[in-house]
Amino acid sequence: ARIGTPPGVARTAQELADAAVPRLADFAVVDLLDVPGSDDEVPSALSAGGVTLRRTAVQSVLGERPESLAATGGTTVYPARSPVAECLARGRGARYATTDSAVVRWADEDPQAARIREVGTHSLMVVPVRSWDTTVGVALFGRHRSPEAFTPEDLWLAEQFTARAAAGIHGARRQPRERTTTMALQRSLLPQTLP
Repeated sequence: ARIGTPPGVARTAQELADAAVPRLADFAVVDLLDVPGSDDEVPSALSAGGVTLRRTAVQSVLGERPESLAATGGTTVYPARSPVAECLARGRGARYATTDSAVVRWADEDPQAARIREVGTHSLMVVPVRSWDTTVGVALFGRHRSPEAFTPEDLWLAEQFTARAAAGIHGARRQPRERTTTMALQRSLLPQTLP
């Protein structure tokens, strides 16, 4: 219920991470696409070289947040065949053990994934942050303290969290554009000459 209450992109993303840790995951990362005006964000953001996202929120049971190499506000590039890029391309979430071939390949290509494995993470979930038909980013959840792997029920819960956050993020991104459109319409309705 706390996710998306005050409008704001960064605040809503941080509320998502805060809601997930420690109840659902031991750490959570929210990375957003930097294309606020387009409804066609994912295809333009994905490329053969990977996908570049902005690190918007991080939360961890470990105070210093060692799972994240990128600082909040910085960018991170995920390889094209990483679970994150595949999640964005498919538009649905997935669960992984860090021993899965997709995660091992990702760790070989990306220092961020290698770092996640170094801290002892054994289970991951990657969930697209989607509102209606628009993908605004991706959330990554991991467990290293909790011995249980993520279950299908955990994935469902993470999808509910991210859907609520996505609605808030999408709305916060649309507000400035809608205000500009409204102001332009109001100006066009004013008389152009003095009577």
